[in-house]
Amino acid sequence: MLSANCSIDIPTDQWACFVSASSSILIDKTKINCDDSAWKNGPFTTIYCDKKAEAEARAATPMSIPYLISAIISPFLGLLVDRIGLRAFFLLLAPVTLVVAHTMLAISTLTPFVPLALLGVAYSVYAAVLWPACPLVVEEHHIGTAYGVVTAAMVMSETLLPIPARVAIGGPIRGLEAKEAVKTPRLVRQPLSRAQSSVAAAVSNYPSYVLNAPATEVTTLPSGLRVASEGSHGETATVGVWIGAGSRYETAQNNGAAHFLEHMAFKGTSKRTQQQLELEIENMGGHLNAYTSREQTVYYAKVFKKDVPRAMDILSDILQNSKLDEAAIERERDVILREMEEVNKQQEEVVFDRLHETAFMGNGLGRTILGPIDNQIRNLKKSDLQDYIATHYTAPRMVIAGAGAVDHSQLVELAQNSFGGLPTTPAVAPTLEPVRFLGSDVRVKDDSMPLAHLAIAFEGFSWTSEHSFPLLIMQTLLGSWDRTSGAGMNMSSKLG
Repeated sequence: MLSANCSIDIPTDQWACFVSASSSILIDKTKINCDDSAWKNGPFTTIYCDKKAEAEARAATPMSIPYLISAIISPFLGLLVDRIGLRAFFLLLAPVTLVVAHTMLAISTLTPFVPLALLGVAYSVYAAVLWPACPLVVEEHHIGTAYGVVTAAMVMSETLLPIPARVAIGGPIRGLEAKEAVKTPRLVRQPLSRAQSSVAAAVSNYPSYVLNAPATEVTTLPSGLRVASEGSHGETATVGVWIGAGSRYETAQNNGAAHFLEHMAFKGTSKRTQQQLELEIENMGGHLNAYTSREQTVYYAKVFKKDVPRAMDILSDILQNSKLDEAAIERERDVILREMEEVNKQQEEVVFDRLHETAFMGNGLGRTILGPIDNQIRNLKKSDLQDYIATHYTAPRMVIAGAGAVDHSQLVELAQNSFGGLPTTPAVAPTLEPVRFLGSDVRVKDDSMPLAHLAIAFEGFSWTSEHSFPLLIMQTLLGSWDRTSGAGMNMSSKLG
């Protein structure tokens, strides 16, 4: 039964008051629930609910301002901080800006748009300061484009929290139960960046034996072949050829080709048999070797000063005239298979291969240097090795380097004479998939193993980055430690 003034306590009371056409209607707004369709569509509350919804929408709209501003300007601020530095200053500026913005929101009687915009700027500064510690979400050439802005907005969380790649192999682990074409790699560093130049400007404080270190001379031949040297007094020299070719430049079908070629390099050429090659190096008292990494293949020789020309001739011969005999390929295939068996017994090697595989998933950097067993047993043939040489062993992808008792002008002349026949363009232009560092977690459980082997990786910097030198210094400062080897008094690091 309604009261005399037609009080409305429940939604259905509205219809009774409406029928009685009472002139005195009492509604307690605390009882109105506009989410209830009976209240929302009632004859006396429908206008109230519509105005309330409109007011809530107006109040909520400004709250998107900070995130919109942050998504738009964070990439540009990140680029700015990378260029000018002052990271510690901006790290202090961001919380001050946040405090000012929240204070303005609390005391301001004017429009909230200004403090909310300031809040967005503060978020952007935070993101910009933390940016270099994370996988770069926008490539440098996309900064300032619509694509760059949209990409930054979509993955803003990645700029605030770097995700590592982790690999765990072994027994029970406590707490863990359960692309665009890439240009030819530059093996010689580029001129110093602004950050590196500022470091170089402070060398006056270094001792004389550091300042008197030999300068590096670099000459680029017309073919694109680069010659670099650091000469010093002495009687021995090391000369070698660095080639921008490793497992990163391979496909799933020819993975292991670069390493296979390294093994075949010393099996004889069209000018020297394997025995003649070994005797010539032995009679010089020299040392000839090679190694393969994910991004380069290296052939080098350590000889006396007078034997540098002969060493260059040998290196040129094995790189340009290797016979790649079918019988030698089959013999070396067995050698590589035994090498793979030995590597698979070394858990440190296995865990780092798995670390690359998960950090660069689906990319050439994730492939192993030796390649899968199937490739070594069945797939790799002489034609595959020849195709790899034709594609990657070209002058612009090579650097001839010398150190010790070497004369730069002589080294340049030897390079012109010995490597003048190198092709300047590949048979097929090599392309690389765009590289993206992926934060992920891989665990290989083996209860037969008494120990766990763990590796955690964060994305680093390229050789041409201004941060590469500081990273190398940090690596040296961190050092390494092995409980099986004690540290002596004169070791460079107390860690051992």
